[in-house]
Parts: sequence; structure tokens; C-alpha cells
Amino acid sequence: RFLRYLPSSVQPLISSQFKSVQVLKSIPDDQLFVASVVAGSLTEVIRTTLLYPLSTVKARVQARSLRSTNRKRKLLRKLKVTWLTFFYETKKGGLYAGVIPSLLITVPASGVYAGTKEVS
Repeated sequence: RFLRYLPSSVQPLISSQFKSVQVLKSIPDDQLFVASVVAGSLTEVIRTTLLYPLSTVKARVQARSLRSTNRKRKLLRKLKVTWLTFFYETKKGGLYAGVIPSLLITVPASGVYAGTKEVS
């Protein structure tokens, strides 16, 4: 075995990883695929739900900064305007506008990707 060539401090870590792989091999592929699809889809729903408002505000701040005419502002002034725009857009609402189409695309794709990755 190749474990004898590794440092003794690493050997327990590697051998425990091989044990988990052996457990996965004892689960039938169809059950592993279904479990992985569910886990991948659930992970994507949580990720999109948490990060979508941040992405929305980022896009709005960038769109607003493109409309600004004075591009020779100092850095501190730009940061202040960016933060004020961020808070304005956050208070404006509609942070989850368009989240359903995004979920309809990403959730099945992430589920299938996770399922095929674990089975193969």
C-alpha cells in the first residue's frame, strides 16, 4: 500500500477518508444518486435564497454607478456614494424580484450535477 510512503501524521487522515469511500461503495448507485440530487438541490435553494439579495443590490449599485457622470471623484467620495446607494437600494425593496426563474434554472442543474458527481 502507498500509505507507508506518507508521513505518520498524515496516515490516519488518509485511511479514514478511504473508510468513508468504502461506505459509499456499499450504498447502491440509485440510492446514492437520489440522495445526492436531493442534497445538491437543497444546497442550491439555500445558497440562492441567501445570496440573491446581495447579487440584486450589487447589480443595482453597478447600474447606478454607470449612470453617474462625474467619474473623477476621489476614492472616499466614491465609497460614500456606493454605500449610500447600497442602503437606498436595500430600503427600496424588491430584493427577491426574479428569484423564482433563477431557482427554476439552478436547482435542477445543481441536483443533477451533484448526483452524477457522486455516482461516477
